[in-house]
Amino acid sequence: MRSFSKLLILVILLALSGLSPAEKVVVFLYHRFDDDRYPSTSTSTVDLVKHIQFVRERNYEIWTLRDLVDYLSGRKDLHRTAVLFTVDDGYLTAYTKAFPIFKSFGVPFSVFLYVEGISKYPDYLTWDMAREMAEWGVEFGLHSFSHCSFPSMLNKMDEGELEGYFRADTVKAREIFEKELKTSALYYAYPYGHYTAVMRRVLKELGFVLAFTQDVGSLKRGYDRFTLPREPLLEDWASVQHLEYIFTREPLLLEEFEPSDRGIRKNTPVRIRARLLEGDKKYIRAQVYVTGKGWLEAEINGSEVSLKDPVIVARDQTRFGIRVRSEDEKWYYRFWYVPVLDDE
Repeated sequence: MRSFSKLLILVILLALSGLSPAEKVVVFLYHRFDDDRYPSTSTSTVDLVKHIQFVRERNYEIWTLRDLVDYLSGRKDLHRTAVLFTVDDGYLTAYTKAFPIFKSFGVPFSVFLYVEGISKYPDYLTWDMAREMAEWGVEFGLHSFSHCSFPSMLNKMDEGELEGYFRADTVKAREIFEKELKTSALYYAYPYGHYTAVMRRVLKELGFVLAFTQDVGSLKRGYDRFTLPREPLLEDWASVQHLEYIFTREPLLLEEFEPSDRGIRKNTPVRIRARLLEGDKKYIRAQVYVTGKGWLEAEINGSEVSLKDPVIVARDQTRFGIRVRSEDEKWYYRFWYVPVLDDE
């Protein structure tokens, strides 16, 4: 009875402070650790320890990829916030630097492997290392065989050709992965976070159950399992201050959005719009994000958010985003990637 009273008081205090628990999952993304040669993709192990302590101190749940599958499938509930630790590429420092830290804290994590590099290049894991990590409980997924930016190939091939190329790369990576680790490849992280509708479809057809981007933000049940966002924790973005900020971003469900991830042409006017799937909330402000242009004020009409005027996009790789502010002063975010192709 005393424990129940304490819990009730905590819930009331959180509600009064405007910090009432929100259902969301935040996926951390890392690459290298303590590697001064590549500061833009490296995180210090000092910061990694701080990230683990940050999550533990706030009593966030720490999940595995299997937990996330169960949650998105409706087999697992979430009452506040869950966190996943993920590492891309399979660099050697995932084993020499990060693995001992995760083990010492008893924190599960996952690694997405650039398969061609494993046991081939000195900066990468060996398959023996990966097997040792898997024995402890590390979950592994694919990060492709060749680590191409597949969407950029739409400049020289059509969607059908890209589908065949991406399928062959994925099947090759999966065959090696499953031979070496004796387990099914069920999870995928897009190289560079770049993806298209064609790639999503191929992964579904091949039996993958989750695919991760580098679109920032949190997620919740109802998100597309093949465009799951992650939060890169690199350089300045590895600070505790940035960590505090990313947990203020609430997930936003979209029913549809434009432009789509099938691609757009450079220097062509593009209209940006989205239909929100959040009928139980009232939003009082909306903004649209475009890489290179930042946040732009947008119009909101019921569940429809749109930018009044079209924008001209010139960058090769572009992300778009929608954020809306509700009456409770919280901001809800959703980003997505769009390949920008050369002029015809």
